[in-house]
Amino acid sequence: MIGVFRNFFDEEPMFIPLSSAAGGIDAALNAILCSLVQTCKHLQLAPSVYVRDVMEWVSTHPARLVLELTPREWKRLRQE
Repeated sequence: MIGVFRNFFDEEPMFIPLSSAAGGIDAALNAILCSLVQTCKHLQLAPSVYVRDVMEWVSTHPARLVLELTPREWKRLRQE
């Protein structure tokens, strides 16, 4: 297995597999996670704080307001 170590949330390093039996699915999920974390960092958000908060809200949040859960809107709503 090929992989890299990545410290996503500025906590414990984790190993991310870049190849496996699942192949493309793992790569796609890794790409989504990397993109989400980098977006948070770009917006000067702590990725772990954002993810924890969104995970608490996602099951009860109205589907029509799903854009409020994106990092940019999440930050904007907390600044108001």
